[in-house]
Amino acid sequence: MRIEKYLKKVRIFLLKRKFYKLFLWSIIVISASLFVIIQLESIFYFDPLIKSLFLSFFCAGLILEVTFGFIYFWKAKQNKISYYKLDVIASSLGKKIFKNKDDLILNALQLETGTIDNESTVLANSFIEEVNKKLKSVNLNDYFKENKLNQIKSTLLIVWIGIISVFFLNYESSSDAFSRMINPDKVFYAPKPFSLLSMSGDIHIIGGEKTDIYIQAYPDVPDTLTLKLTPSQVSTQRRDSLVLNFYATPVEDGVF
Repeated sequence: MRIEKYLKKVRIFLLKRKFYKLFLWSIIVISASLFVIIQLESIFYFDPLIKSLFLSFFCAGLILEVTFGFIYFWKAKQNKISYYKLDVIASSLGKKIFKNKDDLILNALQLETGTIDNESTVLANSFIEEVNKKLKSVNLNDYFKENKLNQIKSTLLIVWIGIISVFFLNYESSSDAFSRMINPDKVFYAPKPFSLLSMSGDIHIIGGEKTDIYIQAYPDVPDTLTLKLTPSQVSTQRRDSLVLNFYATPVEDGVF
């Protein structure tokens, strides 16, 4: 069963390529889906139930895909999928290798499996051996070229570059949204809009001076307020050109 054994190897080769393409498409779909979900989370602050549903659908999709892969592989090995039947593979491979006699491999398979009658066993074995020797020198990659595989890889690269670029430009909001998504059981409240009013008026601070700054937040009060002091004039001294950051929590009635 030399020809049959070889054709089974070709079938495995084709199945591996099929599943590799499926794997790449899965990565593209998963990457794009997670990206969209994280970006939506950064805007809407989903309820824990909705986030749990997202994760459930995601896990269910993976399980279904793996299950489909096992069933597809089993049916292909059982000759139940037309494209992966040994006689179809023999015919297809014969057309690629023996262009003038494209039925040689199929005939060799039929002789080997006894599906056609032959009067001379010696001649049949000689024919099968000749075809087998030719097949041993065949590089399947030369005859089963897959241009679509390179296109899928290019698509994956473009998708990843786009996702990384958006994450880089919106790192803080994206990273916060990702942290919230991996903690679906916790409730995160969306920040409410507020305005700030300086109760101290315009203040000009000279280096070394101490001053009190009061800021009123309304109508809603944030948990923390960040104040950044930037020098208004260029200084030759590095210490006089520092940008100072201060953090404060509300003391009373939204006053910081």
